[in-house]
Amino acid sequence: MALTELLATCGQVAPGASSVFYIIEAHDVESIPAVGVDGITVASDIVCKTGKKFVTIEGAPETQEFKASGSGDPGFVSVSNEFMFSIPGISVAKKDLMRTLVSCPVIILFKNKSDASGRYTILGSKEDPAWLSKADYSTGRKVGDKNVFDYVVRDLSGKDLNQYTGDIDSLLIPA
Repeated sequence: MALTELLATCGQVAPGASSVFYIIEAHDVESIPAVGVDGITVASDIVCKTGKKFVTIEGAPETQEFKASGSGDPGFVSVSNEFMFSIPGISVAKKDLMRTLVSCPVIILFKNKSDASGRYTILGSKEDPAWLSKADYSTGRKVGDKNVFDYVVRDLSGKDLNQYTGDIDSLLIPA
């Protein structure tokens, strides 16, 4: 089953979810325009291959998080960018999503919760896609514990993350 079909069946949660982001398999993107003169903003539209679109994912409220960290010896520091999210509940489609993402190069567009500018951060690229580095499912130990899939998607390109201000609606699978 294609990632797009899996995401369409398991990426939706109850109304009011606040952790919305967009994901596509990296090979389904035709081009991501070059950054502008500021060195960080992609203002022109991302172009998907014919028939391909980003899928909207609504994660569990307040579970989306982004971290960037550098480590290594002086002069040889590598940067890791991580995007974490959770999808609540259990289903065959959600299990299939986890298995598919394990070996799937992706590009993710997400908003920084503290940035009111409307820009999206681009995690991954055609040349250096992001990859799932962790996927866990837990029912918890007692009644009331979480019943959720937790994911970590990592970009190890070492490059600065660009900000996307182009059109979003034309990139998405219609609801």
